[in-house]
Amino acid sequence: MIRHMGRPAKSDAPAYGKFLADLRTASGLSQQQVAEAVGVRQSTVATWERSPRPPKGDLLPGLAKVLGVDLQTLIQCDELKTMTAKRGPISRFEKLVEEATKLPRRRQQRIVDTLEALIAQEAKAS
Repeated sequence: MIRHMGRPAKSDAPAYGKFLADLRTASGLSQQQVAEAVGVRQSTVATWERSPRPPKGDLLPGLAKVLGVDLQTLIQCDELKTMTAKRGPISRFEKLVEEATKLPRRRQQRIVDTLEALIAQEAKAS
């Protein structure tokens, strides 16, 4: 039996971690340099680069500045990964919610009120 030791290869990293690592290397920075600029340990940056999720919200603005990208770029990468993750077709409920978001706010509020009433009614029945 062969056991692999150490950290996973960059290609095995989750999409978000790989995204951060790619931004860092494109900026010509080491993990240590990013860590010092953001105010964390180098091992924390290494953990981020192996994580499927972004770092804590309070660290994102500083990280974005160090990497030379806007905050939205760091946030959208996670949203993009979530949206493109392999899964089955969207449910009928999700389709209805998507359609409802296209309606004017007043009509959306009527739908929300109706849903809340139905959910409350179901909760009482359980």
